[in-house]
Amino acid sequence: MGPSKLIDQKNADLTDWRGKMLVKLRKIIHDTDPELTDGWKWGTAVWSHKGLVLALGTFKATVKMHFFQGATLRDPQ
Repeated sequence: MGPSKLIDQKNADLTDWRGKMLVKLRKIIHDTDPELTDGWKWGTAVWSHKGLVLALGTFKATVKMHFFQGATLRDPQ
């Protein structure tokens, strides 16, 4: 099963607010930069473009968005 299907499955398996949040965040990710590609590492969804960019993880009561090398991201404001 490819990364996109694994992400779809994870979202479907989470029937509470976390699954809905992952769907919303994934849409925002793809709308923001269509060149980002779905990936699956460490049992979680990741997105990359010329290297890893971000990961979304779910925990018991939270959803975590992790930016790899986030300190180097450009801040337009």
